[in-house]
Amino acid sequence: MYRLLYESELVVANLTGINPNVMYELAFRYAVGKPVIIIAQQGTKLPFDVQGDRVILYANDMAGAAPLKAALQDSVNSIDFEDTTPRSPIHTLLANYRFEQQVINVARGDEEKELLKMILGGLDRIEDRARTTKSDNGKGSAVIDMSYDDVVIILNRRDLLDNSFARTAFREYRMRMRGKVEFADIDIDTYLSGFLSFLEKRNSKNSKETP
Repeated sequence: MYRLLYESELVVANLTGINPNVMYELAFRYAVGKPVIIIAQQGTKLPFDVQGDRVILYANDMAGAAPLKAALQDSVNSIDFEDTTPRSPIHTLLANYRFEQQVINVARGDEEKELLKMILGGLDRIEDRARTTKSDNGKGSAVIDMSYDDVVIILNRRDLLDNSFARTAFREYRMRMRGKVEFADIDIDTYLSGFLSFLEKRNSKNSKETP
């Protein structure tokens, strides 16, 4: 089995039922870095680890056979079998890790290195949250439930990191936004600019109230 997983030009993994053996074999194929096509029956609750990957969802009936065949053919046609570069989420993670280490190594001074680590870690957390907010049909909320530190990193406002007033204002802003029916339709840029406007108003109000 594992020899075939290692040597085969292409593997098709069916995640219907989320069989632990299949998940282990998919992870093995990911480690090999050769092409793999993932399919699953419609309604399958995909694990977090593969929600960011392309998954062909099919209807398990006669009507679903033709669309599945066409989708499989499209996926096969999109693969460059002559390119032997290992490609998989595992290899992407390793490549990103090496890049991050190179960035950190060229930083000047401990303070700059710590700042870079915080930024890179914040971006990782944002990416994780983006994946976890995906629904079963592959669509996700346009707004990620970011932490205050994530917001500061994206806005490049290092001056706000230790600002307790701004942190408190963000908590209030986030609670208000969660209560809005249209919250899921707000994009990140609008969400962030809205927070800056909210913070400015809070600062202005606080200045007037302070004697």
